[in-house]
Amino acid sequence: PMFNRSIQMVQAPGSTFKPLVALMSLQEGAITEHSKVTCNGYHPRGGPGVFRCLAKHGSISVEEALAKSCNTFFFEMMRHVDVQSLSNYAHQFGLGIKPPTDIPGAATGTIPDSAYYDKRYPGWNLGQTMSLGVGQGEIQASPLQLVRYISAIGNGGTLVSPHIVRVARDKVTGQHVDLEDRSTSQVNINPRYFELVKEGMKRVINETSYWLQIPGVESAGKTGTAQNSRGEDDSVFVMFAPVDNPRIAIAALVENAGYGSTSAGPIASLVAELYLNGEI
Repeated sequence: PMFNRSIQMVQAPGSTFKPLVALMSLQEGAITEHSKVTCNGYHPRGGPGVFRCLAKHGSISVEEALAKSCNTFFFEMMRHVDVQSLSNYAHQFGLGIKPPTDIPGAATGTIPDSAYYDKRYPGWNLGQTMSLGVGQGEIQASPLQLVRYISAIGNGGTLVSPHIVRVARDKVTGQHVDLEDRSTSQVNINPRYFELVKEGMKRVINETSYWLQIPGVESAGKTGTAQNSRGEDDSVFVMFAPVDNPRIAIAALVENAGYGSTSAGPIASLVAELYLNGEI
């Protein structure tokens, strides 16, 4: 009962990590918004039984790959962007570092870099890092870290410091007491790429997971179905709304509950609807 899963539990983010991989790939010049990757239901490096996709998507662009959550596309991105760059971008989004917050006990999570692989898997190769492109492998993040990251996408690149306490005063003197760091930082990514990724996330809600729509409010989100060593897949979902001027961002993770669109997604969507509309 003393274990706060929202800030202390770290799990694989699954496909909710794909928006970050898309932004990194665009910023690094690995792809453009018009680049296409062919998906035949798997990535050819590992064959049909290793790097699998959920469907045969054919020739697909980054926006379409986000909307349809094409694994093959994001496996391919890890062939063009090295693991060290992935680590650097993830850190910019607050992943793999301890969140600056007034809630005690927040977890750091894991974002592997080349040094990590050199130590743990001497002689490692590309095949061991491709799963990072779909938020699997060694990547682990808390729900608090996921919501920081997705809110930075929603607001165009500003990473905020989450907190509960708004202001504190000394009981005797009435003077303000200094609180934890409330500073923000800016993610170094072209604003155009944020808009492109947000469009892909809008399509997740409007096309592939339309039952997560909020009446009268346009939202953007990304589902995740994360494999783990404990049993059934974890259900993960991240979102922000309204798209044009976000007022709320949510990350939901339901352990061993299956698809992100059927368990975590409805929870987050209903919470956002209540917050924004005042009723469900």
